[in-house]
Amino acid sequence: MSSSTTGRADELRDLLRRYGHAYHVLDEPEVADAEYDRLFDELVELERDLTASARSSTWRRWARSTR
Repeated sequence: MSSSTTGRADELRDLLRRYGHAYHVLDEPEVADAEYDRLFDELVELERDLTASARSSTWRRWARSTR
């Protein structure tokens, strides 16, 4: 896997974590829902190419939804 793919995935995880905190904790959204969804979808695609990891945002979301 290329380091640029891994780097972009890390960047997206950080952004989505920040945006989620701003939205859910601070009640001050930084981006529109459609932009968040686009970034999330991009991360899903990248993670399909990366080894699954416990720090994966999409993996955690999936794990919560299957409980």
